[in-house]
Amino acid sequence: MYVRTCIHTCAQEITAEEAAERAARLSKMRNLLFYSEQKAKRLAKIKSKEHHRRANRAARRAAERRAEAGGDEAAEAAAAKEDAEYERAKVRQQWQ
Repeated sequence: MYVRTCIHTCAQEITAEEAAERAARLSKMRNLLFYSEQKAKRLAKIKSKEHHRRANRAARRAAERRAEAGGDEAAEAAAAKEDAEYERAKVRQQWQ
């Protein structure tokens, strides 16, 4: 029994066994490609998360250094920011 397949524009006759082997080989290749893409996506996400974590930590340290260097201005700004956050929290509590 022969199976007729078309590769590009030429027809080629292959046996059913060859067709099954080819299908199995292609299936295995697709699975390997799919799993490697999944793994790459997962690793990219981990790298991205680590990058953001480091960037946030560096920004926090820089802000602390600026606050220490700024002295009274930084303390006043921090107090004003804390007061504004407290007021926003009170407003949100009223609406709940």
